[in-house]
Amino acid sequence: MKRLFIAIHVNTSSSLTDFTKKLKHIAPFPAVKWVDPEQYHLTLKFLGDFPENNIRSLISILKEIAGRHQSFDYTIKGAGYFTNRENLLKVLWAGIKPSKPFLDINKDINTALEENGFSKNHDHFKPHLTLGRIKKNNHDNELIDFIYGYNNFTFVEAKATNFVLIESKLTRKGPVYKTIQIFNLQ
Repeated sequence: MKRLFIAIHVNTSSSLTDFTKKLKHIAPFPAVKWVDPEQYHLTLKFLGDFPENNIRSLISILKEIAGRHQSFDYTIKGAGYFTNRENLLKVLWAGIKPSKPFLDINKDINTALEENGFSKNHDHFKPHLTLGRIKKNNHDNELIDFIYGYNNFTFVEAKATNFVLIESKLTRKGPVYKTIQIFNLQ
């Protein structure tokens, strides 16, 4: 089994870098495990533990999907956080402005995987770029107020020309990502 997900790589911008520097000042390590900017991505589908003997079939399906979709513009806009069941901060993120092409690719991936018996997981899809995972749970009003100040701020405007299949290996220092295959959009 390999832990897999499908994503669009994101290039960092100075505004996103400045924002994360300010966040780090408010919520310093070790309270938060920050994502390395080289690993920033927008997840299209988290597959979790996936049988290695089915990866070739998965790659074939994803090639077909990529061939049906055009490159598209996207905007990383706004910031927020996810909480756990106790309403404590869990994940800090930057959002993606909803775009039809992004959501269409996500829907196409879900449909194709289900039709091929690979995935029936249709969790609520909230497109986002994870900036950090909170390890020391607290309800930090200063951090929440700071994040709300960026609710409508545009961090990145870019073009998606491909998506990638990525293996994620969990380590004590955080996840290590390895690109398995790149799928170019039309």
